[in-house]
Amino acid sequence: MQAGVQLIYRERDSDVSVYGFNINQARESLLDSDNLLASDVLYVCGVGEGTVSCPENTENLGAPPLGGITNSPNTGLVFDDKTLASDSYTADLEYNSAYLMYDHTFDATWQVIVGARYETYKQTTNTFSLQGSQAEVESVIDEGSVLPSLGVNWFYSETQQLRLALSQTVARPDFKEAANATFYDNEFNFRVRGNPFLQISDIINADLRWEWYPNETDNLSIAAFYKEMSDPIERVVQPASGTAGNSRTFQNSDTAELYGVEIEGRKEFVLTDDYNQTVFVSFNAAFIESEVSAANQDTRALQGQPEYTANFVIGYDNIDAGHQLTLLFNHNGESIADVGVSGAPDVFFEARGELNLVYRYDISEVATLKAKAENILDAEVEYTQGGKTFQRYDKGTTFQIGFDWNF
Repeated sequence: MQAGVQLIYRERDSDVSVYGFNINQARESLLDSDNLLASDVLYVCGVGEGTVSCPENTENLGAPPLGGITNSPNTGLVFDDKTLASDSYTADLEYNSAYLMYDHTFDATWQVIVGARYETYKQTTNTFSLQGSQAEVESVIDEGSVLPSLGVNWFYSETQQLRLALSQTVARPDFKEAANATFYDNEFNFRVRGNPFLQISDIINADLRWEWYPNETDNLSIAAFYKEMSDPIERVVQPASGTAGNSRTFQNSDTAELYGVEIEGRKEFVLTDDYNQTVFVSFNAAFIESEVSAANQDTRALQGQPEYTANFVIGYDNIDAGHQLTLLFNHNGESIADVGVSGAPDVFFEARGELNLVYRYDISEVATLKAKAENILDAEVEYTQGGKTFQRYDKGTTFQIGFDWNF
């Protein structure tokens, strides 16, 4: 028998200042120059004491005759404070839980694990309306949950077992998702707004797994899994026009189902008789089908859930010399990055693989050298919408080296 309690309190005060440029719509061509520095296309004029007047021909100022930072949107760009009251928010969270679990094995063949967790959760976020009224907007998520679980393990041989697991869990919106505030997504160059009306998502989980352990180092397992969700939280394209249309928010869909199979294994090869040098190979792969039902939308996959995911790892260990070298390859299938609503197509994160190399050298009992190379293949990152490229860029390869000294 096991029991436990947990008490968590969190508080956040987020303050944001936003600055930008105002421009007359007739002069929007000022913003169409790509791949240039601001100093290449703008000149400062008429905005303060000591600045020059803007001549009709600006070539003698060493800048292209496109426009500048001025005190009028009719002659250039006007630098302005665009901060809204809704850009900042305050939030607090009180999360308390207690659990009770009973574990019993019958005849060294059957193991039953039954338990339950009781949680009280109160999250409050405060900000302001996006409208001109500047009215306060408060989001309160206040609920208690009883979350049961059941596990049954059948040890039908010395090296093999069958596991069945059933449980109920929840997914709750975080501060950013629930606050009626906006934050900036630097990857896509758009604003994301929280939704104070989000509901908690209830999830039923089922997992059936076969496991084989032929020896102390090797293993193989195959599993089938299923999840049923009510009110899943997803990021969606915010329905709007103009520049406001290039923004995102969050919403609850009606229901979602997710099911699939997973295979996982590890094999170790001993290189020396003293077992000090070994090479291991491990892998796992999952193939997932997901289906979401939402009002006024066709059935589709769950946002953020790839259709498959796979990992392959090769590692070398030299225990006596203190060397460890690990090569890791990860590949994920296509997934929905943002759900399109009101007839807009979904934004897809295209399938992508990444190769990383990690090295560790234990110089002594107190000193360790670590090095890492990430994204060695420099795989391209691509998002598409409606069959066309929405965003594409190269992450580049990064290198890290560090030294740890414990004293």
